[in-house]
Amino acid sequence: MVRALLLIVRFATSHSFIVWPESQLLKSLREEFGQFPACSTELNKFNECVKPHEISIGIFEKGMSERNLELIYNQELMEEFSKIAKNISTCFGHDGQCKISRAVAFALDTAHFVKSKIYGDAFSCFRDSNIILMENCLEIDQHPPSFYTSDNDSIRSQKKEKALLKCASRKLYPTPSCSIEKLVHLYQAFQVGVESAFLLEQFMNGHPVVLEFDASKYCNN
Repeated sequence: MVRALLLIVRFATSHSFIVWPESQLLKSLREEFGQFPACSTELNKFNECVKPHEISIGIFEKGMSERNLELIYNQELMEEFSKIAKNISTCFGHDGQCKISRAVAFALDTAHFVKSKIYGDAFSCFRDSNIILMENCLEIDQHPPSFYTSDNDSIRSQKKEKALLKCASRKLYPTPSCSIEKLVHLYQAFQVGVESAFLLEQFMNGHPVVLEFDASKYCNN
């Protein structure tokens, strides 16, 4: 943990973070927990699990919101953030009964999977393709969140998912460092990322969605 903190602090100081950035994500999650008095025990557990990592989470969130390429393409640093997510997931567990607890546990599981795929053997493909700067794939998905929350739109949301994945794949194929194996890993990461976002959106809007992440559903794990 000391090594991870040193890496993160070095990144923060090199980018002149005079004040450690507060995590808006943690703030919003605590507010969500706070709406339900019955969830106070699970909120306390959540706070206990994230407290050692709050500075790191704030720095990570700020860097990602600003699309800081020095952060996004820093494999060592991103691997440390992935370990932090895994540590929080292990600490928080999957026994929570509150809605927000179930969403947090699912999001942590999928985030760890996505990061492990991107920043593992497939990292050179991800970096060299510069896909993070190719925003025209995102233009496919310009619908408001409510687009995905209607039962009648489930088929259309699946089509959007496939269109996003196909677009991303087309950006990766011409990259020389993208072997078939690396393409598969990145495709799995993108697939889980897109699917989990749709599922979380539907779940939080009250639709009967089962939030259980099973990595074995994705080949070559």
